[in-house]
Amino acid sequence: MLTLVVALLLGLLGTVLSVPVWIRWQQHRTLGQSIREVGPQAHLAKRGTPTAGGLCMLLVWLLGAALLVVMYPHLLTPAFGLAVGATVLLGAVGFTDDWLKMTRNDNSGVSGYLKLGAQALAGGAIGWWGWQHHGGATQVFGVTLVLGWLYPLFAAWVLAAFSNAVNLTDGVDGLAATTLSITFMVLAVLCMAMVLPGLAVLCLLAVGTLVGFWWFNRHPAKVFMGDTGSLAYGALVAAIGLLLGLEWWLLCFGLLFVLEAVSVVLQVGSFKLTGKRIFRMSPLHHHFELGGMKETQIVRLFMGIQLLGVLLGLALLPLLGV
Repeated sequence: MLTLVVALLLGLLGTVLSVPVWIRWQQHRTLGQSIREVGPQAHLAKRGTPTAGGLCMLLVWLLGAALLVVMYPHLLTPAFGLAVGATVLLGAVGFTDDWLKMTRNDNSGVSGYLKLGAQALAGGAIGWWGWQHHGGATQVFGVTLVLGWLYPLFAAWVLAAFSNAVNLTDGVDGLAATTLSITFMVLAVLCMAMVLPGLAVLCLLAVGTLVGFWWFNRHPAKVFMGDTGSLAYGALVAAIGLLLGLEWWLLCFGLLFVLEAVSVVLQVGSFKLTGKRIFRMSPLHHHFELGGMKETQIVRLFMGIQLLGVLLGLALLPLLGV
């Protein structure tokens, strides 16, 4: 328990101390977020806000993980290394994307193929380990499916889906930070229940950094997470779910992220097939925004949705005997 408390505090304090430095550095160099013209018009006022705050979160998270491994060597396991590797890889791709957008002052970041390739590589590596470790078995709400050599492909899809879903969610001040915190808290509890303290430490380090970052990202945001944070922490959610064997439970524990991604798929599909839109704008938070809801109201509503998903997932866990 002491290790978990230390992890939480390290993430919180490290982020609270580092984010203001990052904000001032960007302001001094007049770097900041570029805003798409096709988005909600109210967001145009956010142009120039410091971004890529996920870099502070990620560095604090990584340094905290390294420090705790030195203090408690038993935390270092293959699963720990795979989760760290996936998170750092997607964080690096995300930061490259953010940096290009900041320095070019437009939205032309890295290629979508590069992002997808990195996600497939990270997820495939975790899937290969799972194939070797448990034969590629996955629990579908109590029913065991053995995917065998197809499991790496399945894992790549899961990681890409959640990394991109969290990225889509990061469009309202404080939304991604709060909803990710809820998901990582429940994953930390499950890691401890399954006696995987290394993964629990990674989850609580993430919670600490997210809570610390929220202080600067709450409305009106002084800094944005950027792809650095959203792609990395979305990958971490998927990695933990895969390593716990709870891939399908992520549909509940990350319910809000699923709804945001599905809203985009439905919107695009409907428009291409019928020429009509289902939502005022996608992702889903923009639909409510254009309906007149304030950003703070959207965050509270979506936190409630995420909490309901978590409670549903916990209620279903007896199917696995957890």
